[in-house]
Amino acid sequence: MNQFKQILKKAHDKGLTPAASAHLDAIRSTAALAVLLMHARHLFLIDWAQVQGKNVLSRLAYAASDFGHQAVIVFFVLSGFLIGPSVLRSIHTQRWSPSRYFLRRFFRLEVVLFPALLLCVAWDLGGIHLFGLGGIYGGHETFYPVGYNIARHLSWPIFWGNAAFLQNLRLPTLGSDSPLWSLSNEFWYYMLFPCLALMGSSFHQKRGRIFYGILACLIGWFIGKDLLLYFPIWVIGTLIFYLPKWNASGLLRVATLAISAVVFACATFLARFYWTNALIADYGMSIAFAIFLYFLINNSPDVSDLYSNVSHEMASSSYTLYVVHAPFLVFIAVWIGGRWIPTPLHVVYEILLVGAAWVYAHLIHMVFEAHTDQIRSWTERKLGMSAR
Repeated sequence: MNQFKQILKKAHDKGLTPAASAHLDAIRSTAALAVLLMHARHLFLIDWAQVQGKNVLSRLAYAASDFGHQAVIVFFVLSGFLIGPSVLRSIHTQRWSPSRYFLRRFFRLEVVLFPALLLCVAWDLGGIHLFGLGGIYGGHETFYPVGYNIARHLSWPIFWGNAAFLQNLRLPTLGSDSPLWSLSNEFWYYMLFPCLALMGSSFHQKRGRIFYGILACLIGWFIGKDLLLYFPIWVIGTLIFYLPKWNASGLLRVATLAISAVVFACATFLARFYWTNALIADYGMSIAFAIFLYFLINNSPDVSDLYSNVSHEMASSSYTLYVVHAPFLVFIAVWIGGRWIPTPLHVVYEILLVGAAWVYAHLIHMVFEAHTDQIRSWTERKLGMSAR
């Protein structure tokens, strides 16, 4: 138990510099953009195997938009990095509150998710009404990210199941919003990690540790093997805080950052194109990213105010972008009526549509996600929870 208390204390003592926070924001926004680019390319450009006369432009356009899944793995590691230590800090300072933690995690996801589900229904029903079921909406054109009959994924049980983070556990994702699959991972990892931490904590009596151990087992049984296999990837982010600080300077600082960045880039490339076992590929890439993240937060290069502000602004709407872009892009793809050959003009069109999706998501962010803290605080006051 004394060793566990030391681990908690390490997490309590550490913090992020403003430069490190800015770099994390840049990573978050880049990962969200990678998911958006992958979905846009599949919806608006023909498959690579169908491309005739491949050239440098088409190769760049397809290669740059092929890492959406790897971006989700980056999100998992970042989530563990940002959430896990806060759980450990609250346990170490004996300020842990299950109800407050649940509300904060629930509202962080739900304030954006619920409107996203309503918007998904609106876009999909509008598309079905305008364009019918002869194409993507009826499952007659099946390609990533909507390789299924969208109309059959529109029902109230699926809607409420997605709102309760049961997608890919007991129900499919709602309508055309296939990226919602990862939110069930996020939510249930939020629930599982503190149970495991409290099970090993010396700040609770034996009865309390047994209770949290049983609860962890129940959550693990409920979410099943597929989600549990990816839980260690989430925990990898938290483990970064257990490592000792390592401050370098001069050439050594540049070299460690450069080498770790190259290792991460190579692992990402291998995970996407060469490693055939998906689980091994995701673990290998997540470990490489964690190594890069460790050196980045310990030796963050100084940043300008412009970089910091732009990174923060882009990252602030990254979650909204992730959950609302797919139905919007699917509607436009069906409206266009077919996928394009990747000519320079069509690549420009695709980039413009990506920009339109970002603007659309940012507007929704301003209405909902930007007010998450106010909504949560109001709810806590109504429930009689004192601010801590």
